[in-house]
Amino acid sequence: MNTILLRTLSVAILAQMSLYAEPDYKKGQHIYNNKCISCHGNDTKGAAMFTQEGWSELFVLDGQKLIVVHSGNSRANKFFADREFQLKKKNLYAFLHKYASDTAEVPECN
Repeated sequence: MNTILLRTLSVAILAQMSLYAEPDYKKGQHIYNNKCISCHGNDTKGAAMFTQEGWSELFVLDGQKLIVVHSGNSRANKFFADREFQLKKKNLYAFLHKYASDTAEVPECN
């Protein structure tokens, strides 16, 4: 009984820690390449659509402005409605912000 309780508690703690983990731009690039590339082009082109300030503005309030911008796209709506977006949006933001049009950075190949 104690072993089951300990395992359950460990899983819950790890899940909570992942919510507060430092954003990972490489994971964000992976998300972009799986979810956004078909409409926005390769990751270099997609990230350069906005400046760092522009990306910050789109991701404010849990990404609500980003969601509104995509409101006419059913495929994007499905992604934004999915829990995956809520869990991974910080990584996606980290990628887009790092490689925004006003930076000299160029995304690495996956």
